[in-house]
Amino acid sequence: MKRLKFRAYNKGSKVVIYDDDWSWFSDVYMPDINNDYSILMQFSGLKDKYGVDIFEGDIVKDKILGICEVKFINASFVIKGRNTQHFIIGKERAKKIEVCGNIYENKGLLG
Repeated sequence: MKRLKFRAYNKGSKVVIYDDDWSWFSDVYMPDINNDYSILMQFSGLKDKYGVDIFEGDIVKDKILGICEVKFINASFVIKGRNTQHFIIGKERAKKIEVCGNIYENKGLLG
């Protein structure tokens, strides 16, 4: 069974924590950070053109759409530009985009 990967933004420390940094409980891959101070973001299962993991909440650069945010909507990972519709990210599109940051630590990238 494939293990799900997550990261979390800690609102207090304003830092993104990756799942390698968490303590896990039991055999269920569930982080012990379920509180009002953290926001969980799931790994899409895709990598950008440089091999960087693409997570929900990432800011990516797309040649056609420009700067976009990665979102998880209706059971799909999508990218959404400032004035565009949502576009589903598949393996082929993922190979053409570049992760530039995330919406919590690099919000200024969205303009």
